[in-house]
Amino acid sequence: MVKWTIFLLWGIGLCGFPNMAVVQTDPNQADENYPSIQAYVRHLIDAASKGKTHLPGVGPAAKVIFPAEESPRLKELDLWMQTNGQSIYGTTASRFRALPFGRSTTKGNRIYLHIFDWPKDGRIVLPGLMSNPVSAQFLSEPNCPVGITREPTDIILAVPDTAIDPIATVIELEFEGTPEITCGPEIFPQQTVFTRPIDVSFSDFVVDDSYRIYYTLDGSDPNTGSLYYEEPFTLRNSTAISCRKIAPDGKLLSPISRKTFIKK
Repeated sequence: MVKWTIFLLWGIGLCGFPNMAVVQTDPNQADENYPSIQAYVRHLIDAASKGKTHLPGVGPAAKVIFPAEESPRLKELDLWMQTNGQSIYGTTASRFRALPFGRSTTKGNRIYLHIFDWPKDGRIVLPGLMSNPVSAQFLSEPNCPVGITREPTDIILAVPDTAIDPIATVIELEFEGTPEITCGPEIFPQQTVFTRPIDVSFSDFVVDDSYRIYYTLDGSDPNTGSLYYEEPFTLRNSTAISCRKIAPDGKLLSPISRKTFIKK
């Protein structure tokens, strides 16, 4: 059976976009393990969000095989890239530590959000985004409104009830200058399951008056009435830790970091 061979050529591709697929037939291929278009595109997005120039584990000329009957879906891939390719091409890695809904890339004064898991409540939370976007739009539906709300250390986007694009919906945020993004303290150790008492510490701790790291041990949001961090402390039981940086005047300086440690 004739196969479609798709070469991942970074720098050359359909419609002139990099990170795209160049398609040719190859009657000698017999691999049935081809990815879905959604999986293929999301792998490309994931690589771009990490600042990589090709998929993990493969070289820049690796190939993916699709059977000939999949050619209509290859047109779907081409269409997605025509509409959204700018969110991958020429971008740099995400500046967010983690985004539960998907991935992001950066290009100058623009941030591109790639939504894999559509929010059930219609809210996309961007933790630690301190700059206010001057605009927000879906690349595939520019006339569909995106609401923008400022919270102390987050931007909240209001989106429709259902996804715009089942492959990966892309939102472009534009800023007046380079967007400022801050992260909450990292919580160590990385391992969250323990059998013996463990010592917990936070990154970004400073011994001065610019801010303190406040934390809770019950998962609630920290405030200036919570415990504040001075040195590593010991856990002996399962605990849900939340922490954030707060200035002496009570101004919130970072989003909340959370981690749950489980005692076995």
